[in-house]
Amino acid sequence: MSRTFVGGISTALVVVYAVGAGRWVSSDPGWYRSLVRPPWQPPDVVFGLIWPYNFVMLAVAGWAVAGRESRSEHVVWLASLALSIAAALAWA
Repeated sequence: MSRTFVGGISTALVVVYAVGAGRWVSSDPGWYRSLVRPPWQPPDVVFGLIWPYNFVMLAVAGWAVAGRESRSEHVVWLASLALSIAAALAWA
């Protein structure tokens, strides 16, 4: 797998998430605001800043793994990365 391919796939995932995030976040914010939250919970704006950064770092990790010489380990690491991205998107 080339770095260009993994970089393209990673970029596509980040773009799809960024476009869809506005729709997912604005679905019904009333129920979340009504929850009793602990005092140590960070402000809501922190999540909006961290989630895109998280996906950018996942894309960078995929690009770095794809650029390594050892091809046998690529499958394991990239599958783990894909599972992490899928879990994060399902949770969001």
